[in-house]
Amino acid sequence: MPDILFSLSHVEEKHYPLLARAIKACLQPSNCLALHGGLGAGKTSFARCFIQEYLEDKNMEVPSPTFTLAQHYPADSPAIADIWHYDFYRLDKPDEIYEIGFDENIDGNISIVEWPEKIASHLPKDTLFIQFKAVDNENSRQLDFISSQAWKSLLKILKEQPNLAMLIENENTLL
Repeated sequence: MPDILFSLSHVEEKHYPLLARAIKACLQPSNCLALHGGLGAGKTSFARCFIQEYLEDKNMEVPSPTFTLAQHYPADSPAIADIWHYDFYRLDKPDEIYEIGFDENIDGNISIVEWPEKIASHLPKDTLFIQFKAVDNENSRQLDFISSQAWKSLLKILKEQPNLAMLIENENTLL
């Protein structure tokens, strides 16, 4: 797995829209966000917020794909890619992803994957892993951002956001 680029500490749901917009600014078609953490860690809440921010529709209903495994969100504009949201918690074997078209849908679209460890060998090489960890209270998380240098621009954008810059820790200065 690639190195930790940086961490954000004491992240609460109120920070998710700012974080989602910062990630959106770095996205390219075919990018994949892999959300890792235990049950109740905040992965689905972040995915929901990200999808609403990305598609600029804060009222959009974004159900968890826990039972369907995949949920498609078409973009209204040709200027942005569609989003595929996957939840592989109930996946028994990694090869089951072919049945839902994961390999076909990842090209040219934005993918959000919950429980990425179940399909690790099938993820694109420049996937941005976000590790959700509970910290001092149930409303606060530490988020570790793990990837290749392809995502280094994200840190620069976050530093320009005063409400997020103060949360940055563990910056990997070797990258």
